Amino acid sequence: MVTVSTWFLYLIGIFWVITGALLAFTPEVAKNKFLKKLKNAPLKKLGVVPIIAGILLLISASYNRYRLLIILFGLLAILKGALCIAATDKMEKMRDWWFKASNGIYRIWGTVMIIIGSIVLIGI
Repeated sequence: MVTVSTWFLYLIGIFWVITGALLAFTPEVAKNKFLKKLKNAPLKKLGVVPIIAGILLLISASYNRYRLLIILFGLLAILKGALCIAATDKMEKMRDWWFKASNGIYRIWGTVMIIIGSIVLIGI
């Protein structure tokens, strides 16, 4: 039976694979087109998004064979959102580091995202 939680896992898995492919294969496009939009975005408002995604991952964990991994991703997302809200200055430094990172870093992180997204999709 397909539930809302299953659809969320499909959505997040596909999102991670597509985003990872974009970062791995076209890091310049990712930097110049998409990440520039996030450069001036307020972190306190954006921090709500990973918190919501983390809660949804925790709720959806029972619909995946790799429950512990999904729970870990959910907890990390909630932590990231909380840090965006509470420690904005430190997160801004981290965000600035990402904008200055080399294409190799983007490719490595993109590959990691493809693997994580694939694991989420395989586990459904």
